[in-house]
Amino acid sequence: MNIVMCVGDSGEMLFNGRRVSRDEVACGDILKQLKGERLYIKPYSQKLFAPFEGNANLPTVCEDPLGTASDGEWCFIEDEDIMPYFDKIEKLLIYNWNLNYPYDMRLDLDYVRGKLRLSEMKKLVGKAHDKITRELYRKDYRSKI
Repeated sequence: MNIVMCVGDSGEMLFNGRRVSRDEVACGDILKQLKGERLYIKPYSQKLFAPFEGNANLPTVCEDPLGTASDGEWCFIEDEDIMPYFDKIEKLLIYNWNLNYPYDMRLDLDYVRGKLRLSEMKKLVGKAHDKITRELYRKDYRSKI
């Protein structure tokens, strides 16, 4: 299973039950990076991808992406702890807003960086964020996305 997440600089995901931030450029880049591979999202995330309706690569909406995705398929996660699934993760694509936010839920980036290898990093300029860092982590860092 492969996972895509958007987080703050310290792994922040949610504050008061809402995503800490969003950016249309990041969502478009997600679709571009996955090159038509299946991406599962929850109904909560559906509005993030609404600007791309008509795109043949739109995500598949389901209630339980982490329970639905098969090996090699992608999940966009913004409101769930991925740690119970960590051993199944082959690739983790993180969009870092490079800002610190208050949070109720966060991804433990130190743990991720200790267990997976950073194989690719790119700086993006977003619509709502001047600086977004895209980081791709892999179990097998030699394979391609």
